[in-house]
Amino acid sequence: MWDEFHKEDILKKETSGLQLKENLGLSHLKYVSFIRIIGLPYRTIAVFYDSRRSNIPLTTQRVMKNYNLFSVRLFPHTEELLHSPLIPIEEYNGQTQDLFIISIDISGIYGNEKNQQIRESKKLNEWVTLATLASSDAMSNFTKRTRKQRNTAVKAENYTAKPIDCELNDDGSVLFIFETTATTPIYPDDYEFGQANPENNFAIEKNPDKKYTIYIKILDFMKWLKETRPDYLETKKITWKEIRDVLEVAYIQVYSTSPSFHWQGINFWLSQLDGSLFPTDIKPEFWNAPNLHGDGNAFVDKHLGGLLRSFKFWYNPMASMIQKRMKDKGLL
Repeated sequence: MWDEFHKEDILKKETSGLQLKENLGLSHLKYVSFIRIIGLPYRTIAVFYDSRRSNIPLTTQRVMKNYNLFSVRLFPHTEELLHSPLIPIEEYNGQTQDLFIISIDISGIYGNEKNQQIRESKKLNEWVTLATLASSDAMSNFTKRTRKQRNTAVKAENYTAKPIDCELNDDGSVLFIFETTATTPIYPDDYEFGQANPENNFAIEKNPDKKYTIYIKILDFMKWLKETRPDYLETKKITWKEIRDVLEVAYIQVYSTSPSFHWQGINFWLSQLDGSLFPTDIKPEFWNAPNLHGDGNAFVDKHLGGLLRSFKFWYNPMASMIQKRMKDKGLL
């Protein structure tokens, strides 16, 4: 389906991770890993290594979940910025020019009583929000180029997409279902469009309608709503503003049936952050090339990314849909 790309040409290009490791003076260490920080003005990574126990692998459990090692905020916002999973530095294949690097030696954490208390209380925040995925950092440079091409061909998602259904689930979550069109003008008239079915092992099935379905699940919607409007159960009243407030803070899980979302590795990286509605543990081995999506650089495809970047456009119709579902269940 993407035969215009030549795999052999891509694989000839070496990743920059080994050179980066050497430049940091860490070539003598067997295990060096990094995470990418999402949401900062500059491309930023944090590099972790252990100069004391250099022969012990740097697992996520050991480095990120056991210790309060890392917290980045961009004021005036107070919430922690999202970051990619922990990745061996040898797999880094992004740009190194103008790269901001935070280097952290975790050897100093051992034997510290305070850190032991932190280990017992710290919970790694690996969830995503609408705002997180709407950030330009959630889209790889490769996807940004195809998104620009799509905007020229068929306009933005507030023109091409529409909400088609809304489900209020027993666990208090809400599932919104959108539909958007394929970028048909850039393909030949006889091009056969497909879509990835998550219920059939993500198989690419025929798509004669040339449309993709986008799922956005708002986790703990009712719980957030009670915190936003504690008296709604008594008053049986709720406005679109309260619903909008929930949409701006709640954690979400998403999926797009566009083949690129799963088969170009986007679904894998999103799964690492608990942000996929249909998660996968299959890491990409082709589309993570540096001139494609790279490692840990892509969390949305051009359809989902376009929808989320214009998401405020949908607040009113989404609020109307959820209000109707709440009335159907006797909650309003």
